[in-house]
Amino acid sequence: MNRLAPILLAALVCGCSADRSAASAKATPASRHAAAVEHRPPVSERRLDSTAASAGASEADDADQTESAPSPRPPRMHPLAVPNPVRGLYANRAAVEGRDIWQLVDLARHSEVNALVIDIKDDRGLLLYPSTVGLVHAIGADTAHPMAVARVHALLDSLRAHRIFPIARIVVARDPLLAARRPEWALPRDSGGGSWVNPARPEVWAYAADLASEAAARGFSEVLFDDLEYPGATAAPPVDHSPGGARARARVLRNALNFLRSRLDIPIAVGIAGAAAGDTTDPQWETIAERADVIMPVTFPSAFVDGYDGVADPAAHPYEIANRVLMAARRRNASIRGAADIVPWYQGFTRGAPTYDSAEVRAQIQAGYDNGIHSWMLWNPASTYPAAALHEPVRRDTAKAKKPRPARPAHRRH
Repeated sequence: MNRLAPILLAALVCGCSADRSAASAKATPASRHAAAVEHRPPVSERRLDSTAASAGASEADDADQTESAPSPRPPRMHPLAVPNPVRGLYANRAAVEGRDIWQLVDLARHSEVNALVIDIKDDRGLLLYPSTVGLVHAIGADTAHPMAVARVHALLDSLRAHRIFPIARIVVARDPLLAARRPEWALPRDSGGGSWVNPARPEVWAYAADLASEAAARGFSEVLFDDLEYPGATAAPPVDHSPGGARARARVLRNALNFLRSRLDIPIAVGIAGAAAGDTTDPQWETIAERADVIMPVTFPSAFVDGYDGVADPAAHPYEIANRVLMAARRRNASIRGAADIVPWYQGFTRGAPTYDSAEVRAQIQAGYDNGIHSWMLWNPASTYPAAALHEPVRRDTAKAKKPRPARPAHRRH
């Protein structure tokens, strides 16, 4: 019996090694990667669960999105408290990657500005930095000279040090890169699409959720979803390119926001056409205000057609246009319990006549103040802003959170 023991032990060791080798051979690259990291894999790398299915969306298996195994995500940064009020500037990718970002940081330090909205995924479908999301690698969305992750973290550390609230902007449905690489997700050209993906596709929501989750892990404290709808829905006035009309469009938007809300634990902001505030036949305002933390109407006067609400030349009347939009927005919110905070986008650029400078910017801001709305964002596609339009710093208080309601965290501001 003693002579058989070494033989039996050797056979047992060999058998265990063979089992481990067989198991390793059966494992897919995606499963090995998932086992190697300690967090759950991104939504777009696994089947959508019952949350999306119960919203009327079919499950989608995106196993092909892991063509290039993503690297582990960074440790989660604790989000900053939401300022009260929040007043921000838009920073495009070129500004963030170059030296202009530091001019914006300096402008914020010496003015009332206390937030920056930074393009994480722009309207070309390109990402600011190398991503950990599998679909990004599959379609090459982070291969166009991405900003080094170390530089992104250094920038966010600087914003945190100066108490500048970082907001990640993600353009969702307007994505020519994704539409080209996943044509089955794209809208037909005759429906106003071409460079747009179908917002009714649950894979589109999953992709946006993954990118937002990654941005939160990097250190962003809020996410803004732009162009979450069909093309034309954010125009002024909106143009309906969706199948089934306004009700069908609202249903798609509701499903998308329910899904995004279930996946994220930082504040969610959603952009909307300013003209939608006054269109009571379109339920998209209520759909967003009931589910997002922040609703952001675009009040650019130059975006409105001549004669809008009785104004012959909207671009020449910045106060009047902003005032009309925000009065309508307040009326819509008044009927919604726990409605999203209104944070309007004001025009900080010139398109035709007149030239937009400090007076035009302050006129829009004053219209907000006259409506009791003290938070705002200023947009210039070139990310350059007149310092004279921005007043001296205000005390950067932290907003007291409103009493949370079920299924929505207390990220609200007044």
